[in-house]
Amino acid sequence: MRLRPITPEDRERIHRADALLSEEARLNRFWERSAGLSAQHAERLPDVDGSDHLSWISLNPEDETFRGYGGASYWRAPDDPTRAELSFTNADAWQRRRLATLFLSILWFDGWRS
Repeated sequence: MRLRPITPEDRERIHRADALLSEEARLNRFWERSAGLSAQHAERLPDVDGSDHLSWISLNPEDETFRGYGGASYWRAPDDPTRAELSFTNADAWQRRRLATLFLSILWFDGWRS
């Protein structure tokens, strides 16, 4: 597995990965039964600034077309930079494998550092 920050070039990968999520995974992530990722959210997710918004993705290093095992991001609260909204999305096959715990560690460290 390869972990790296999400970049604007990942927009298409994000759309392809979202299409594979089950209704349960979508409900766990978005708290609603949506048909798919909204265009607004798909554009917002890879639009990172390195401080107030960070996003990471886990990939198969041997397959560049691989959609990803999961992703995570945070957005700092505009009125209080010591607070942030965290989000995690894992592919169905990667639920309960502690990938979100790994992402939490990365986001916490990046957030503390920046």
